[in-house]
Amino acid sequence: MYSPMIRSFLLFLFLTAFIPTPFAQNKELTNESVWGWAFYEESVSGLRSMNDGLHYTSLEASEENASEIVKYSYKTGEKIGVVASSTSVFKDPSKSIDDYTFSKDENQNLIATEQESIYRRSSKANYHVHNIAKAKTFPLSDFEK
Repeated sequence: MYSPMIRSFLLFLFLTAFIPTPFAQNKELTNESVWGWAFYEESVSGLRSMNDGLHYTSLEASEENASEIVKYSYKTGEKIGVVASSTSVFKDPSKSIDDYTFSKDENQNLIATEQESIYRRSSKANYHVHNIAKAKTFPLSDFEK
């Protein structure tokens, strides 16, 4: 009757023509849906995991402190406490923390203030080292020059 090659081809045509039809979406693709937010994955940004694996920190705006580095529990999502704030670091609630990094032992923070974008992903800022246990902060350079 039909050769195996022709049978395979007819089976392929049948499967591609009739099987996917019930599973097709009723949504129409538009430029807005393709280039908008319709196909972006959900993500979480702005949190930094701590070494213990039980907590994370986030930089947040605050009415009384301008900005705070807040510690949360992964398990409950509850706020554990404030690691550092504009008031505790600079003694000035109007000066904001733009970015931060913990030391390996998480006893100190490298804090960026007055961050200014230069080009694409490059930026410049004034950096301070904040000792969390001693609650002391010192600048890495003389910012007045």
